[in-house]
Amino acid sequence: MSYPTTGHEVYVSLNLSNTMLTGIGKGTITREEVSVDYLKDLFSRHGVIVSAKPEQARLLNLVNEQYDLGLEIPEKLKLFQLSEQHRRLVVINVSGLRRSGGSLLPSYTEEEFAEATFSFVKYYVQSEHYDELKERVKKLEFELEQELADTTAQLEDVSASYENLAASEESWKEMADAYASELEGENAKSEAFDALVDFANGHNPGGSSDIFRISEAVVVMKTSDAPRSVLLTTDFNPNSIVRRELDGDAADVAFTEDKWGSSTPMTITPKHAGTTIATFSNTNNKQTFTMLVIVFDV
Repeated sequence: MSYPTTGHEVYVSLNLSNTMLTGIGKGTITREEVSVDYLKDLFSRHGVIVSAKPEQARLLNLVNEQYDLGLEIPEKLKLFQLSEQHRRLVVINVSGLRRSGGSLLPSYTEEEFAEATFSFVKYYVQSEHYDELKERVKKLEFELEQELADTTAQLEDVSASYENLAASEESWKEMADAYASELEGENAKSEAFDALVDFANGHNPGGSSDIFRISEAVVVMKTSDAPRSVLLTTDFNPNSIVRRELDGDAADVAFTEDKWGSSTPMTITPKHAGTTIATFSNTNNKQTFTMLVIVFDV
């Protein structure tokens, strides 16, 4: 197995000594037991440098045979110190072998090697001291709390906006309920509401011009009502022609007179439940507007 050369290789040793730590200065070291799969991934990303005595080659061969780590066996001992560039050290702990003064012996029999077991511990050097890390964590917690407070405030603003939208919708609903107050049943109210919303969104209700407009943009009637009159203002050239188009046959919207001056009454006659939209235009200019007639069957 081949590992890359990165300049930030992981050191591997069969022991941990103080001389390995003298190059890091002030800092914090973390320790954790790791698995073989973790080591393979770590070595494949950072590379690996093995430090071991020649007489420890047999132990490293056993590690490679049992765990397929592919560690390179050095011909001579390579001394190292952890540093800014090389922050990681993996110590191979060996159990089941005789020791002298806590250290491994120069040689063992094959029977003794067969009793050896291995575990792996990773040491990592933090360039910041533990106290500095605590202060940094404290600062990050404060910044996180501030960010959460800002986010909460933004969410409250969004919630308020939705409440305002809901209030606007309630106004439309109140208008629909007012026009349908003489009806029983929610279906009629829903239809009245839908008609009002569609009319307001898709038309020019009542006209916005002083010279071409209708006195009522929305007319609500019952089928039993008598014909109703509204005033159409046409304060422009008397030779102009005014056109009226009806969409829907719930009511008839007709000119009361054939000729008039600046205004004329329009007669609205209910026929059956439903809606009618009257669209008015003229030959004097391109202005158009609409009037909605809602008829209830009561």
